[in-house]
Amino acid sequence: MSESEENRMFIERAQEGLEAAQLCLEKNLFHSATSRAYYATFWAAQVALAAIGVKRSEWSHPDLQSTFATKLVRRRKRYPKHFGPRFYEIFQLRLDADYRWKGVSRRKATRAVGWAREFVTTVIAKETSHDTDSPDT
Repeated sequence: MSESEENRMFIERAQEGLEAAQLCLEKNLFHSATSRAYYATFWAAQVALAAIGVKRSEWSHPDLQSTFATKLVRRRKRYPKHFGPRFYEIFQLRLDADYRWKGVSRRKATRAVGWAREFVTTVIAKETSHDTDSPDT
């Protein structure tokens, strides 16, 4: 798979996840909406990192969050400051939705989907605009 094909696949997965999150939210499937919102963010973060030449065949969730926050938010200031903490918060909500007894409320699911929408649309707009930095590792 070529680099551009891989990037398109990541973008498609991020968009599909975001659409699924919205549909689940509309159907009052709050746990599924939250989970899909997180995964939309997960794929979008890989798009952003690939744009600066940071790629892995597999990412752990903590490594992806940390690398995104360090390289693209703090160091390069390529994304707004709140993207790092929100990425982590969506992950924590996903854990609540998928694994923890307390689950997520409508309010939390709505917040997760909104944050994911901002994250995904911002990343895709920035990384498909041909206004990217040169790769570094």
